[in-house]
Amino acid sequence: MTNKIKQISILGIIIVILTVSVFVFKNKESDIIEEENNEELIKEESVSLLIIEPDFLNPLVSKNKYVQEVSNLVFDSLVKINSNLKPEPALAKLFIPNEDLTSWNITLRDDVFFHDDTKLTADDVIFTINKIKELGDKSLFSYSVENIESVDKVSDYQIKINLNKSDNFLTNKLNFPVLSKNYYQDKSLQKDNKYIGTGYYRQVKITDEEMKLSAFDKYYSNAKGNIKNIDIKIAAKNRPGFELLKLGEIDIADTNTEVGAYGRSAYNNEKYITGVFEGIIFNSENEALKDTSVRLATLLGINRDIIIENYIGGYGVSVDLPMNPNSYLVNKSLQKNSFNPERAQDILTNNGWNMNDKLGCRAKGLLKAQFNLLVNSDSKNAKQKADFIKNNLKNIGIDIKVVLKEAPEYNVAIAKKDYDLAIADWAISEYPEFLYDFYSASKNNIFGFKNEDYDYYVYMLKTEFLEGKTKEYIDKMQDILIKELPIIGLYFETSTVYYSQAIEGKLNPTINNIYADLKDVIKK
Repeated sequence: MTNKIKQISILGIIIVILTVSVFVFKNKESDIIEEENNEELIKEESVSLLIIEPDFLNPLVSKNKYVQEVSNLVFDSLVKINSNLKPEPALAKLFIPNEDLTSWNITLRDDVFFHDDTKLTADDVIFTINKIKELGDKSLFSYSVENIESVDKVSDYQIKINLNKSDNFLTNKLNFPVLSKNYYQDKSLQKDNKYIGTGYYRQVKITDEEMKLSAFDKYYSNAKGNIKNIDIKIAAKNRPGFELLKLGEIDIADTNTEVGAYGRSAYNNEKYITGVFEGIIFNSENEALKDTSVRLATLLGINRDIIIENYIGGYGVSVDLPMNPNSYLVNKSLQKNSFNPERAQDILTNNGWNMNDKLGCRAKGLLKAQFNLLVNSDSKNAKQKADFIKNNLKNIGIDIKVVLKEAPEYNVAIAKKDYDLAIADWAISEYPEFLYDFYSASKNNIFGFKNEDYDYYVYMLKTEFLEGKTKEYIDKMQDILIKELPIIGLYFETSTVYYSQAIEGKLNPTINNIYADLKDVIKK
């Protein structure tokens, strides 16, 4: 299995005034589990989805991607993240930080109801935050709350979040599902399978084999969707989603596995960018690699599009930096570098790196363009990718020796800087706080990167609360990284949502929610 270094990143938004929306539900707890022969459910349009091998069904404790995707239909968050990875209105309407950004006053809507007809209050939000803190690494949302020291109740619809250290991007991390304290406080989240949320769909049936969801007539936005019911198959064994789609057992399948021409032609599909980033890092202690021209030539000398096509099934998009291309924080003024071996050779030659026939590579004085490339052998097609990179770089005069190590030994080598170049990957969340890792004093700065201007912008970014200024600083940080290249990007992985042609309308899957806009499609 590929070793993924979990990082969470930054999206900039500080004082956010969100539009007040109304949530009114009339269903009582006794109505949550309905009879199978409910005629209204049978008549309403429905789609079928899939959960494979769930660990738990509660989203706070489940690490199953299918569970997380389905739970987005039932549970709302204080904020939600749109397709550009930017926060939008959800259960909270006002965020006000103190002067040093170490505490935040958050005002909730006062008209939101859970599916059991109890009203959402500050107690539910406080309960959820404390529950995630209690769970720690057992919850996928632990990072969202790890900087929270405590939460105070100011009123029924206002809380004060106290932080261990200042954070002007706190709002972006509050996109975890909010649970009902009234229902869940005495329940085991690992054992209880009942969903009590505030979302567009409510759970009306749950068994070991299936779950059924039904839409609320008075969802807060008053947006009337077309899909009223959702049938969810719970599969105990890992059955490929696309195969179940072909068999007609489900209507939608998410896959990052090549399904061939039949899949592309017989079904509607939408590709989206995931958070999985792969790049090449350089050992900053290697004298030859301290030369920026060598790092730039390496970037230009690798055909990343061929790597994507041949070794990850076409499921990727090439990037220069670890910034999700969909993010509104991407510096769009930076010109992307394309495969250009001729330019790479010119850059090396112009900077004194000339071919040495005896060495079989370029050299500059006593420095030689001979490097080992560390690769995690547990990564899919690791050797094939590394050999391809080796051959690409040989064409521009850089000699590469591929060093394959299994994950434990690979991690030790990274920690000890026992490499020249290394292929590494990260699971980067929607807010690119990964950029902080290039700060010279950061404990996560495995790149050995030091740049005074970069450090200055990080400092300013951490003390800024205006969105325009945070975007300006992040733009400047990206500009420095693309010039200095402590890391070069290979690609972000993508995935594809395939869905039946019986579904009319467009799904808009995102890194956070592959079922975005599901309620608005039409099932023929």
